[in-house]
This record gives sequence, structure tokens and C-alpha cells, in this order.
Amino acid sequence: MSLNKYSISFFCNKYGKIVFRRVKEGAIRPHTSAMKPHLTEENKKVRLRFCLSKIDQSTLHSNFMFIDMFNYVHIGEKWFYLSKKSERYYLLPEEEESNPYHSCKSKTFITKVMFMAVVARPRFDANGVELFLEKI
Repeated sequence: MSLNKYSISFFCNKYGKIVFRRVKEGAIRPHTSAMKPHLTEENKKVRLRFCLSKIDQSTLHSNFMFIDMFNYVHIGEKWFYLSKKSERYYLLPEEEESNPYHSCKSKTFITKVMFMAVVARPRFDANGVELFLEKI
């Protein structure tokens, strides 16, 4: 198993074109494996309880209907490191004397940045006046 075609060609001592041809013929099969959360039984129960709490109580004895989520605000956050521990640079021959250099106080405490996204519907009162403009 290898991460990319170039590393396969390096370890097999083959040219990149040969590896690309083998992939096209089907001798080498590319595969993408996405990371999935490892759910414990307790995690599954909590998720099920959340879904069951969103069932409209007035429809319990007929066809189940979920409540509309028009009054909810959905917030998502994603953390990124400001820089990697190791970076690869490609330099031109005339750039030999100016090797890139980046540093921080500790490699274990690299600064993180958070991006936050919020999604919500506009809110109106009984007269149709907009109370919430979707901007936070």
C-alpha cells in the first residue's frame, strides 16, 4: 500500500509512466479511504435519543413527523494549524543561498486558527417585520 503513484514508482524502481499505465489497465487499484468516527454504544444511544427528541409529539399515534428546525441556529467550527511541523519547498537553482526558514517556540505548541460558520433562517414577527437578518 502506498500513498501516491510517485512513491509507488520510487519503491518499485519503475518509471512513473509504467505505474500510470498499470493503474489504467487495472493491475493497480486506487482506493480512497475516508476517516470514519469510531462510535461506542453510548455514542449511538445519544445520537438515537437526539433523533427521537426531534419527533413531533402530536404525530405519535399516526405517521411520525419530525419538527421543523426553523428556530435553530447551526454552528460549525474547524481548527487548523497555522503551519506544519515540516514543509517541503521546491527551489530554483538561483535560490540556493536563500533557504526557507520558519520557526516557533515549540513544535508541540503550534498556533491554531479556528474558522466558524453559522447557518440560520431569517426571523419575522407577526406583522412581517424582519427581526433577525441572518447575520451574526
